[in-house]
Amino acid sequence: PPLDGELPGGEPSLVGLWPLGSLINHSLRPNVTRTFAGRCCCYRSIRRLKAGEEVLDNYLDLRLPAAMRQDMLRRNHAIEDEGPDSCDGPPSEVAELREAHGAIIENLDGAKKERAQAAYKQLAELTNRCEELGVNDPALSEVFKDFGILAGRLGDAEMGLQGLARALELATARERYSVISYALALRMLHLAVLAGGDIDGETRGGLEAMAKKHLLMVFGPWPGLFEAMNPQLAERLSAP
Repeated sequence: PPLDGELPGGEPSLVGLWPLGSLINHSLRPNVTRTFAGRCCCYRSIRRLKAGEEVLDNYLDLRLPAAMRQDMLRRNHAIEDEGPDSCDGPPSEVAELREAHGAIIENLDGAKKERAQAAYKQLAELTNRCEELGVNDPALSEVFKDFGILAGRLGDAEMGLQGLARALELATARERYSVISYALALRMLHLAVLAGGDIDGETRGGLEAMAKKHLLMVFGPWPGLFEAMNPQLAERLSAP
């Protein structure tokens, strides 16, 4: 799970087999979210289910574009993707935008201010191109996330929150709650707390409530879980 809003990086080091979980079919618009606790695979409903309604899970990372979803589902599960749907952008343009995004953020960690400012300008132009597509494609959420994070690093908390809010909107276009949405909600809260007086208390309070709502829907109502999963953030929130 995310720790202080950071998702684990790299390829997973372990694989597992959960026979009961394998009975759940795939959907591009699932009604459950999946997490792991030790060796347990946990499913929680993300909306009310009607009696007799089939439980559906998204087998894939919700940020994958249509072409990658189709390829992975065919290779790994021998099934077809439900898309493209109303959220999917034009394949060639989405691929071009994602490639441009990857080139901009490559080796950006620890970059000097001039390099960061140049990347920020490039990402701003890229977000405009994303908006011109006129779709809410989750495959483009990372563009807005990195734009928001970089804006915050450069001292523009308001713009940073706007970028992260748009990333969250895209990430929840098909799935209202997920590990991805929870991590983005935490990013917004982190930024608001670090910005101090630049963000008013009412806004911070709203962002805290939103982050905890996503935690509840994805991981469940366990006492002390928010503090355990976000020790640095919890310490900042409790500070006078």
